[in-house]
Amino acid sequence: MKRTLLVIAVIALSLGGCGGDSGTSPQTGEDRPLAADTIGTEGGTLMSDDFELSVPAGAFDGDAELELYESSEDHELGETCVSRFFRLEGLPETFDDTLTVRIAYEGSLSGSSYVVTGEKAAFYGDDLEAVEGFIYSYHLATESSGHLEARIPPRTAGLKGSPNSGSASTREEAFASITGVDVHKTSEHFRVRYPLSVFSLVDDVVSYLEAAHDTVESIGMGFAGKDWEWPAKIFVTELSGAATVRFSVTSKGLHILYRTSHLTENELPRARRLLGNNIVRAAQNIPDESEFLNSDHIPWHMAVMCYLQQKWTAPGTFTRPGGFGGNERYALGGLPVGIPHPDGVEVGVGWSPVVKHLAGLYGRKIIGDIYKVTQTTAKKPIKVLFEEVPDPAYNWWPQFVDKYVTGQYYGVEAALLLSHIESGDKYTIASASDTLKTFTHDSRQLSARMHRVYLGYALIADDATLELTLSATSVNEDYYTLMVYKAKDGVLELVGAGNPVTVTGLKDLTIAGYDIIPIEVLSYNDEPYTDKVSTELRCRVTSPPPYTWAYISFNDMRAHLEDSYANDWYDDHWNAYWEGSGSWNGNTFTASWTNRPLPSVGSASGSLAITIDPITRDVVNFRAAETRLSTTGFTYVDSIVGGHVPFEYQSTGHRLCQVVGTGVCSSITSYAYRRDDPGSAWIELDTHHCLAATYLNVNLAHESDK
Repeated sequence: MKRTLLVIAVIALSLGGCGGDSGTSPQTGEDRPLAADTIGTEGGTLMSDDFELSVPAGAFDGDAELELYESSEDHELGETCVSRFFRLEGLPETFDDTLTVRIAYEGSLSGSSYVVTGEKAAFYGDDLEAVEGFIYSYHLATESSGHLEARIPPRTAGLKGSPNSGSASTREEAFASITGVDVHKTSEHFRVRYPLSVFSLVDDVVSYLEAAHDTVESIGMGFAGKDWEWPAKIFVTELSGAATVRFSVTSKGLHILYRTSHLTENELPRARRLLGNNIVRAAQNIPDESEFLNSDHIPWHMAVMCYLQQKWTAPGTFTRPGGFGGNERYALGGLPVGIPHPDGVEVGVGWSPVVKHLAGLYGRKIIGDIYKVTQTTAKKPIKVLFEEVPDPAYNWWPQFVDKYVTGQYYGVEAALLLSHIESGDKYTIASASDTLKTFTHDSRQLSARMHRVYLGYALIADDATLELTLSATSVNEDYYTLMVYKAKDGVLELVGAGNPVTVTGLKDLTIAGYDIIPIEVLSYNDEPYTDKVSTELRCRVTSPPPYTWAYISFNDMRAHLEDSYANDWYDDHWNAYWEGSGSWNGNTFTASWTNRPLPSVGSASGSLAITIDPITRDVVNFRAAETRLSTTGFTYVDSIVGGHVPFEYQSTGHRLCQVVGTGVCSSITSYAYRRDDPGSAWIELDTHHCLAATYLNVNLAHESDK
């Protein structure tokens, strides 16, 4: 019999009782045993109603104190069990001769009948909680006077790591009789025991298991390097609880329980997937529960398992890994091995496409190469992964992001990913004043974050563009880039990649119903893989200014702009004292000044912003504020804000508006002035001890108006 390494990550177990009974087994001393005796090298018989164990002379190498109980423990034998379920304490782990067991049965016998002996071992489920169950050995039985009689062969060498290793005085073993079971064996890899009711489907089960076994070995994962008993043992039974498949692995081999009621023609595709998963888990893990439960390894195990599901799923039926819906965005979070994440370990759909991508680029052997290292060293899978991939992440990671978000992996459609974009990652261009948005994040070193820019302003300038720029702290520019898509009806089309990226024809895209989807792609992959990178994504709407000439004044500050608004701002009256800056951002002009000296007055600091409608070229909104410090120590705080101010058209082609606001000075007084038109006298509304009215003059012109 071929011996190879088998390692497993396994799933949770609930156990069911024979004849529907359930409960916990009595502890030593709680109930009186059905029988008790000390049997030594001379041999002997332990006997009670319905149970008899005969030990020949020389079988035991010392005294064994045997105690027999009837147990109500769940045991998963289902309707095949035709006897009481016994628990024997004190049976030695090894003995040198054949033992004989007789157990009374009830009802009729059919098919093959067995006496089973069971040892406790850990079983696992989707919740990764270990639950005790029984690993059975089957001993062909013959009927004799209402009893099933079987011979238990010698155990001359206890297997290392046996689930029931320990001294004879504390060791427990279960005994029962079953009937209506048959055996099917294919090659040297699997033995299936099953009720006769599912006979016609057993060949399918074995073929699925063999296909999974061959896939694992072809990838190079293999089973070498550990003691392992082939064939693996599969028992089809009527499980209690909701589980369909339960798994346990020890140095004695792999044991699978599969629910009888789910082994039907309609359930065969699911059986193919679940049984195949089991073989991958076996190849992944050593017989040690702590290895699988290590949080640094779980995402890698699950991702590889889900990637490989396609290999033994019926052709044309596989769309995505089963059992992992709702975590599609996980892949965009990068490689989570070694990186704590609130989504837990459900990374099947999320991260398995990364494994698929790497296997497609570099060959499936890369998976086996990684396991060969992780199973022989203490290295985490992500470290080994980066050692095995021949290219840096900034080569292959953006390629993956593009394929994944455009729906090329596992049936995860772009519309589904778009629906998960968080509210803080969205921005709407809905008016002339929506010209700038900055997103800031702390992202993983290897990740991809999606944003959405809604194009909702139909009156946007014909030649408007969207400029997207990504910056990141403490990261070389090689490790971050932008991938920019246009989106419509849930379909993404790549517009451009790089940094920055400029989207042209914004008006045409708006009218056609598109939105813009910029994706931050970070591919930094240095240890320890747990760091975060601070990023800033700047979305800026740009277009030629609606005016080619301007004269703007706010209080004592005056500015004259020309040359097509080439982002120059200068004061043509107080040029010697001007210290500030001004620029156009789309249809909005902003300026600021700090500690600007005012002759015989003091100094001033302030800012202003004016947004112009690109169609009507009226003022959409304005805001200006200034703090002045006089030479006599008074502080004046002036502000003015408003919107929807029509310009007065001048015969010279200029458009002129003039507004006035209120201010507050340090003497806690206020003032306000107004005048009916730019040429009329100021009318004083309130008289206080402040310097002057707060006023804003805007005089704009365009060459086409002259």
